[in-house]
Amino acid sequence: MTGVSGNNRNTPPHWDIALLELWWSCNYGAVLTSFSLHCVLSRQGYRVLLLDHAPMTMASHVNDPGSVFRTFFREEGIESIPISSRRDAERTNRLADTFIAGSDQLWNYKYTHNQDMQYYLDFVDGEKRKIAYATSLGDLPVQPPQDYLDRIPRYLDCFHAISVREGDSVRTLRERYHISATHLVDPVFLTSMEDWNRLTQKASPMPDGMLTYFLDITESYGQACAAISRELALPSAHLLDPSGDMELKKQYFPEGRVHAAATIYEWVRAFQDCKCVITDSFHGTCFAIIFNKPFLCIKNAQRGATRFTSLLKQFGLEDRLIHSHEELPGKIHLLRFMDEDAVSLKKHSLKQRALDWLQTNLSNPVSEETKEKGIRCRQELSCWRPSWKLRLRRRISKLARYCLNEKLQKKIFPIMGKLIPRS
Repeated sequence: MTGVSGNNRNTPPHWDIALLELWWSCNYGAVLTSFSLHCVLSRQGYRVLLLDHAPMTMASHVNDPGSVFRTFFREEGIESIPISSRRDAERTNRLADTFIAGSDQLWNYKYTHNQDMQYYLDFVDGEKRKIAYATSLGDLPVQPPQDYLDRIPRYLDCFHAISVREGDSVRTLRERYHISATHLVDPVFLTSMEDWNRLTQKASPMPDGMLTYFLDITESYGQACAAISRELALPSAHLLDPSGDMELKKQYFPEGRVHAAATIYEWVRAFQDCKCVITDSFHGTCFAIIFNKPFLCIKNAQRGATRFTSLLKQFGLEDRLIHSHEELPGKIHLLRFMDEDAVSLKKHSLKQRALDWLQTNLSNPVSEETKEKGIRCRQELSCWRPSWKLRLRRRISKLARYCLNEKLQKKIFPIMGKLIPRS
């Protein structure tokens, strides 16, 4: 990764936009979402910096320079700056005029609560432009504490513009926080086919049969997919999520070729080359749509159900959503065709709407009222002090970040979770 550097310490380098995303996550979709938004903004002529601030539970990925994800960003020459403290975050105000909270589940308390209000851009100066692009609240399976909820509307009120990824989130923000938001598609739909083709050219051809990509695979799913592969008379290939017990996951697929550690290039190429897709992944569904592949999507409720229903409703593809592997046999016919013309028209329309929204809100000046709200909010909440639990977790996290022994890290975090509750 590229860090910030300069010959003159008094004149730090400057970017047009600082982008805060979940690209540190051990997940193909999160990485490609960040890549896409970075790519789109760069093509519009902006110089973009990624803020590299992984939460405490992801410390091992920060210390793993060989991961397929960080290798990808390094190979693509995307600039980033490491942030390991509150002071580091506040210093980024010198580096950019516009800050964007990107897409994916940045506002899902379940995943990002350890960062407190960082993903609401609480560290950004009041006079800066703050934008949220297709950010997701998730299904909020974990109820945030009241003091957390009380601060959310104050930070959101300081944004220049807010868009969300799910339609339900528009209503949630309006009814719960009295905040207006626009419903826009995930950044992966904004990336041009030229850019996707540029990535896939860096990978060898992948199997052209049935492709599966599961985040939460079980033996039953593997057996069901094998039966469908035989029914369709197509060879099968299986992409594995790069977390958990990989050897156990491999055993769930009795047939077909298993890709246990695909690079980003290979992952995208697999969707481009296949004939059809079965997945329980939101972004797996997105890439099936991007490449016009017939697909079936199994609703993954434990990772957030509303994002699936919202996405498929936008494209008129609700009939491709199922609730379990038991429904797969009755939907096989949908893996044989896709109305490419109708889907392409939807993609073009949704993409253009999102690009227009971005361009408008990046070019329009921030109102004096919004600036004043931001300055006042920073002043009023600067005296807020995190609970002792959160402060202690952060201290332990910081120590663990610099520990190169991954086995020790894996022992520290479970113990920390039991001794120091999150609330």
